[in-house]
Amino acid sequence: QGETQKDIALAYLLMQDYPKATESYKRVLEIEKSDKNTEEIKETLEGLATISTESKNYKSAIEYYKELTNYYKNDLPSLANTYNNIGYNYKKLGETSKALENFDQSIKINQQIASQNKGNTNVRAVALMNIGSTYTNEGDFKSAKKYYEDALTIRKSQNNKVEEAKLNNFLAVNEFLANRNENALAYIDDAITEAERELNGANKSKAQEVLMSSYQIKANIYQQQQDLKQYQKNYQKYLDLQKAYQDEQNRQRQELIEKQLEIEKKEGEIKADLAEKDKQAMALVQAQQEAKIREGEIKALKDAQEIQNQRIRAAAAEKQQ
Repeated sequence: QGETQKDIALAYLLMQDYPKATESYKRVLEIEKSDKNTEEIKETLEGLATISTESKNYKSAIEYYKELTNYYKNDLPSLANTYNNIGYNYKKLGETSKALENFDQSIKINQQIASQNKGNTNVRAVALMNIGSTYTNEGDFKSAKKYYEDALTIRKSQNNKVEEAKLNNFLAVNEFLANRNENALAYIDDAITEAERELNGANKSKAQEVLMSSYQIKANIYQQQQDLKQYQKNYQKYLDLQKAYQDEQNRQRQELIEKQLEIEKKEGEIKADLAEKDKQAMALVQAQQEAKIREGEIKALKDAQEIQNQRIRAAAAEKQQ
């Protein structure tokens, strides 16, 4: 029942019918809480919080994220991200002091993660990027830039082009919000160059996601500059990439569905084959049992016939005497 409701909620979410999606997710949450399914509860709360933010119901989003902090006590990256999201929603409500309080909490946790994982460059890079993102939300663009650049240095040492491109997008947004559009465009061009190198590689899907963001940011910059020609050019690239990405995702989903159907078909054939073999085995057992019964009946008849023969012979012997 819970899985069915979750599928319904997801369908409404994809249709951007947020009220019905919220209603469905709430029903799912009741079921999951009664089952005490912690992992599913977290996933559903994340969905409800995201829907609330997207539909500009910031107070509800804050309540869902606050509830999530109780589930993330032993998951510092998720806890830090949740505080960042709480801060973002308070910022949208215009409650600056509460926003900063939660942003600061997110920064402290991410700094703890970064200091504890100096040897784990992936975890450290993500933590540094998250600190930068939180400073961007706070409007402290100078501090944000420092952390983004520290994370970018790690990604360059790893030669991870997709993550480099992603960080250049973050830097571009940071510069754009700081009204330094030329710097923002330079970071965007770097991001596009790096992501395009990965379009034919193993990270194609992630590269497409980064490119979509790049062209969307670039279009926004030109829109602010009132450069209509460049805005339309880059926004069209964003739309083309989005369509290609969605087509690819749909193709992959269709492949998965077909594979699942094939697996289910084979499972059905195997079950049918096993059922037939079971039927044959049962028929064999029954035949063997019937054969034994018949053997018993035949033996009983033979025994009875032998007794009868003995009686006839005995009677004949008496007459001869």
